[in-house]
Amino acid sequence: MMGRIFVGTVKNVRFWLIFGFIFTTALRAHAATVNYTLDNVMMSATQQMTGTFSWTYFGDFESGVGQWSSLSIPWTSHGQNDLNTTFEPTSSIEITLAGNYHDDGVDITLFLLQPLTPTTSASLDLVRSKYDIGGNGFHAGPFLSGSISPSFVSGDFDYDGDVDGVDFLKWQRGESPYYPLSATDLAAWEANFGTGAAAASVAVPEPSAILLCVMAAVGLFVRKRRHAGCRCRHLPHQRTLLINTFCTK
Repeated sequence: MMGRIFVGTVKNVRFWLIFGFIFTTALRAHAATVNYTLDNVMMSATQQMTGTFSWTYFGDFESGVGQWSSLSIPWTSHGQNDLNTTFEPTSSIEITLAGNYHDDGVDITLFLLQPLTPTTSASLDLVRSKYDIGGNGFHAGPFLSGSISPSFVSGDFDYDGDVDGVDFLKWQRGESPYYPLSATDLAAWEANFGTGAAAASVAVPEPSAILLCVMAAVGLFVRKRRHAGCRCRHLPHQRTLLINTFCTK
């Protein structure tokens, strides 16, 4: 009897350790994505550099990955597909063309006065930000103006690039940033639920689904403890898909 109790206890402890590890990993696996726009980035009085990029990260904002969704640079036909970009959202963005030649090159560095965050913009450092572009004559010089700003999805209350169950929990707790607990914020969440950067995120269960899993696991555990020590007989094979045994006193 004592041996059976010991084996059962070990199995229970192992189950909860594995379950806790999976549960914690799932919560941490959700990738957040923020979209940014180049605002009024002027290279001359008439030439403007435009573009949008996404920044996807897991927990640590600085250790993410950037990707252009659009990019247009005056005086060159090169775009995001053939340019190399080094994104450092807390300090700078560097754009270069591999194998630059004297008559066809791109060398741009955008230095930031403030670090970018998921919710705040950054102005360009106009003293240090420079461009040097070849083709159709050479063009080089400092930028005249510009900033980089995050763009938000309405209803994305945690600023992770999508509208999901976590945002509803933020609203329910009065943590939506615009009109806490208001019908306006709730309507924004309902209208945009399931939209945003879902393609760039790792699919993980919503909090409600995770809670149901926890409740189911606890229920099975309690049921097993309640019937401990009783006489058990096996069910037919078809029903053992749901539970291995059932007990009768």
